[in-house]
Amino acid sequence: MDFGKKKKKKKPKVQFTGGEELEANSQGPKVDDQDESALPWAGTDRDYLYKEMLDRTLFLLHGKHAGVETKKTFRSRPPVVKKESNKKSLLVNFTDICKGYRRQPEHLRAYLCAELGSTGSLQSNGSLVMKGNFNEAGIESVLKRYIKEYVACGSCRSPDTVLIRDASSRLYFLQCESCGASRSVAGIKQGYVAQIGKRKH
Repeated sequence: MDFGKKKKKKKPKVQFTGGEELEANSQGPKVDDQDESALPWAGTDRDYLYKEMLDRTLFLLHGKHAGVETKKTFRSRPPVVKKESNKKSLLVNFTDICKGYRRQPEHLRAYLCAELGSTGSLQSNGSLVMKGNFNEAGIESVLKRYIKEYVACGSCRSPDTVLIRDASSRLYFLQCESCGASRSVAGIKQGYVAQIGKRKH
């Protein structure tokens, strides 16, 4: 026997449905979101290539979760607060905040005033004037509590909710548009009214 020259073994090739041939250790065709019947392994009993197994796994996972939306991250618009006078504060982007929450301005105004122990009125330019000196950190803290109580779903935490008022009971219900959950929410109660300014002796 002549061991001087060894013949290089040819790698087996795999015939695909489209007439394309690939070596056994090469990567299979890239699979996008397509009909599984059009995939190269359809209608055959051959072993999957490694790349094809990965593609098939992704294909099946995509089909299984096709109707499931990714969890949304709700980012509250930060409040912009300016000093209107010595005894008044201006929440400049109040209307934009209401639009982001999808809530009526009057409902949020009532909550802010109740929590801050203040009174406030909506201006023609969309800002909210409140009696008292408040900073952005204090307003943002109150807004986070508002989101937890009147915006975020208690089940899936989605912000895609609507606030519905029952005419007969006059109670408010938070209805989630993502998971369908519903819960009652507490009414806005007037809290402690802080004394602003110097006390008279």
